[in-house]
Amino acid sequence: GHPYSFLSDESMFALAKIGTEDVVALVGDQFPRASRDFRLWASELLCKIHLDATVQRVRELLPNETELQVRMNLCEALIDHFSSQSIEPARQLIKQHELKPDVRHLRSSLIAYCKIMGTRFPEFDVWEAEAKRDAQDEKGKMQELQQMVHEAGGDLGVLVEKMKAKLAKEQSAS
Repeated sequence: GHPYSFLSDESMFALAKIGTEDVVALVGDQFPRASRDFRLWASELLCKIHLDATVQRVRELLPNETELQVRMNLCEALIDHFSSQSIEPARQLIKQHELKPDVRHLRSSLIAYCKIMGTRFPEFDVWEAEAKRDAQDEKGKMQELQQMVHEAGGDLGVLVEKMKAKLAKEQSAS
């Protein structure tokens, strides 16, 4: 919970390396009363400590969490731990929120988990098709950006102008 993010980053890496049940317990005990920033860091940390105790603690913390990003991290932690108990919380979170990039990422993680584990949920086929389309769209955007970078010849000013022109064209078409 240190205010300087560098120390928070370093602490998270150190705690993940320690990775014991004691770390999970200490983080989990502070979690419910902690600031949003602490809960955000702690939920990311719990993704990195692969223990049964982590799954249990995340399952205890998730129902009371109200912050979307923290809830997504906790769902991601369950998925990262290959917990069958990840499906329903992640599914409900995805259904309840607009498909912004973070929610689409969680959806992709859930689909990958289900494919690996051979499980399904009611929306699986539809969400899998949507995720494939999203991935193709992202790939196209990256290729378009790479083309603009190449055409700009390393000139950042030219690249910015190309991006502005593209954005203006897209906005006028809408």
